[in-house]
Amino acid sequence: MSDISVVSGKLAVVGPSSNKPDGSEYTYLRITQKDGSTQLVKKVGVGHLVESHVRPGLEGDFYFVKLGRLGQILFAVKSSSGEQIYEQDGFATWIKKMRWSAAVLALLFIPLSFIALLMGGFFGIVVPVGFVYIIWKLTVSFPRVLKESFLRGHLTQYGFSS
Repeated sequence: MSDISVVSGKLAVVGPSSNKPDGSEYTYLRITQKDGSTQLVKKVGVGHLVESHVRPGLEGDFYFVKLGRLGQILFAVKSSSGEQIYEQDGFATWIKKMRWSAAVLALLFIPLSFIALLMGGFFGIVVPVGFVYIIWKLTVSFPRVLKESFLRGHLTQYGFSS
C-alpha cells in the first residue's frame, strides 16, 4: 500500500487556508476529474513552492502524500501544459518539527504514564501505549514518507521528472 495518491483533473475550488511558517494548510481542495466527477481532498498542507501555483483553474496531475489523520500534503503538481512543480527539499523543516514534538512528548512520557498507572484501569494501559504510538509516528513513520528519496522514487514511477 502506497501513501502516495495522484488525482488528475482541474482544480475547481480552493478552500480557506491558514498560513504556516513552512507553507499553508487548506481546509479542502475540490478537483474536477476528467470524467466529470469531483474529488474533495480535506486537510491539505502545501509548501511555499507548490502553493505559489495552486489556483482555481489549474489543470493537471496533483500528487498527495497521506499522513494519517493529520491530513495530506500536496507535494507536486504536473500541469497539463507540461510544467512540473515539486517541493524539493521542502520538508526538512517539517521533519525537524515532528522530531522536536516527539522529544517533548518523550519528556512528558514518564511523569504522565506514572500518573496514569497510579490511576489504574483503562488509563494505566492506554496512556503509555498512546504515547509510544504517537512518538513512533512522529519520529519514524511520518518522516519516512516525507524523505526526499521516498517522494522522488514515487514521482519517478508516475513519470514525473525534473
